Order: sequence, then structure tokens, then C-alpha cells
Amino acid sequence: MSEITFKYYSQGDEEGIIELLGKAYGGWPKVDVDPLDFWRWKYKDNPYWKNDVSVAVAGDEIVGCKHSVYMKLKMGEEVLDCTIGSDLAVHEGYRGRRLSNELSSLSSKKKKELGYDFSFFVMSNPIMIRKYRDRQRRASLPHQVKVYALIKDIDEQIEKMPVKNPRLVKTGFKIAATVNRLLRSSYEGKRGELVIRRVHDFDTRAEAFYRKVAEEYDFIVERSLPYLTWRYTDPRKGRYEIMIAEENDEILGYCVSFINRFRKDYPIGYIVDLLSSPKRTDVMSALLEEAVRHFKDNEVNIVTALGVDGSPLEKVMNSKGFLDSRERLNIFLGRKGLKMKSEAVQKTLRECIPSTLHFCYGDIDTLPVSIPDTIIY
Repeated sequence: MSEITFKYYSQGDEEGIIELLGKAYGGWPKVDVDPLDFWRWKYKDNPYWKNDVSVAVAGDEIVGCKHSVYMKLKMGEEVLDCTIGSDLAVHEGYRGRRLSNELSSLSSKKKKELGYDFSFFVMSNPIMIRKYRDRQRRASLPHQVKVYALIKDIDEQIEKMPVKNPRLVKTGFKIAATVNRLLRSSYEGKRGELVIRRVHDFDTRAEAFYRKVAEEYDFIVERSLPYLTWRYTDPRKGRYEIMIAEENDEILGYCVSFINRFRKDYPIGYIVDLLSSPKRTDVMSALLEEAVRHFKDNEVNIVTALGVDGSPLEKVMNSKGFLDSRERLNIFLGRKGLKMKSEAVQKTLRECIPSTLHFCYGDIDTLPVSIPDTIIY
């Protein structure tokens, strides 16, 4: 077996990285796009690109890789340089040789050189989740981030995404849907001069909107105009639908949605991001209503979204028929980096209320292509 060397990404490595990711994940990125274009969009053309891509090479083959996505995160009154871990893979023939440890060490070295000492990541491994929680090794968000689903036909959903105990799931879904209809509140409000409009790009008003609304949030990934443009308008990551809410030529909110046709026989809809003032539930409602209509027009049976437990957006989603899947997004924060931040930042994390916490699919690096068995039963 060839000697393994470790290095940072260099031009030409992307083909080998993509081949490895495809083998490791059973297809990558599980979006109906060109993988090479997607990788270049996601990493090299990110406005905060720092070449924090660690690579393990054996001979002329890439056998390991670890990526980090860089961003800025507003916590309280401070804006932090932040990273999220992404796309870690080791060739099956080289597992058990501590490649992931070496790749992580190289990535940590890069972050230290750049002064990035704060990170968060999403964990799905049940064993690691219990480990982090029981030993309190990692801080987590003070309020749960729930996975919500809007399903038009439960029979079609179960046929396309089989689950354990399908009869129980079907019965539970129907009960939950009935209870939701009986208890849901309306957030329509008076439209007044509010106009919902589809756009292809964000203009300078979008950044002015973000700067204003960010004052009402204690935890939110910063949405500068370059970031919004990169994250939501570049076609290489898939064609997102962008709707803005305007009043007197001022942007009051936006909604980004996506139809993933990776599964040719069963497209999946996502509310990728929906942002407005937490006080403007009428804006949230109008935007979400238009997004749901878009999915319906495109015959999408299932739509998924994230909602912070107890937030105004969660209540608006309930009013549109979205149901709690009982799946939670397990988000952990880097403990060491958090301890190095000011007491004000740490206090913000401890005391922020649901309405001041914004977290969505647009803030993580992947979109789910299946819905877990926990859904409504």
C-alpha cells in the first residue's frame, strides 16, 4: 500500500476529491447538478474561501478529504469569524489508519493561522450525539431546531419513502394533520401595500434589509450581498426560487425555495431560507403561502423546512399545514472557541429567546434527500 501524504488542496485535486466523495456517500452532492461545478461553487467561489480543504494522497489517488465552509456569524452585538465542518470522507481501503485525525489536524492548523477559533457543526450519529450531550463536551443552541414537513398525499409519501410500521405512520399523520387544522391560527394580517415578487438576483436593498433586521436577532449567519448572491443565485448549486416581500419599494423579507430532482421519480421541496423581522408574521405568512403555491404548481408532494422551537416562523409554518416530523437538527458549537469569546457572547447564547434565533437549511452544507422514520407517528 502506498505511503500516505497530507496536504491542502491544490489545483487539479477536485476531480479526485469528487470521485472519493461520490464513493463515500453513494453519490455526491445528491442534487441534480454537475458535481464538479457544485464543488467549485461551494468551496473555491465562496466569498470567504480560505483553502481549508485537507487532502490525503496515496500514490496518485486521493484517499481522504476534509472541508470547511467559512462564514460570519452574528451573536448578540458581535460578528464572529466562523466555520462549519463539511464533506469528510476516507476511502474504505484506508479506514482505521487515523486519516480523519490527520486531516482534522491539518484543518485545525489552517484555522489557527487565520485566527478562526469558532465553529459549529450538525451531528447525525446517535452515539456521538449522546457522547457530546452526556459529557457536555460541546455547547448546543439553547432552543431546538425542528425538521418540519408538509405532505400532500401520505400514501404516495410512504410508497416513495418506505418507513417502518406504515399503517401506524399513516394513522398518526392523519391525526396530527386533523389536530393541526383545528388548532392552527391565521397570520394573514392586512396585506396593505405588501407585494410578493419573484426575482433572479438580490439587489443592494437586500443588504440594507439584512442590516436592519439583524438588529432583532441574537444568532444569525450574516447575509451580506456577496454572500446572498453566492449562496442563493448561482445556478451551479441548483436553481433556487427567490421571492421578496416589498412595501413602498423597501424589502421586508425574502423566501428561498428549491425543488431537488435528484430522485427523478419523487422531487423534494425545501424552504431553504425565510427571513423577515420576527414581528412581521404577516410577511412570513405571505412569503410561505407563495412558496407552497409554487410547490403545488410543480406537483411536489413533500416539502421540508427547519423551524426553531417556539419561534414566530414555527407558528406560521403550523398555520400552513407543516407538521413536526419529530426529527431534530443536532447543532453543536466548538467549546474551546466559545470559551475564548466575550462574556456578552456567551450570555447571548444562554439567554436568547426563540424569536431571536434564525437557523435554516441555507446555513448548513447539505439538504436531506430522505425523511426519517420518526415522521408523525
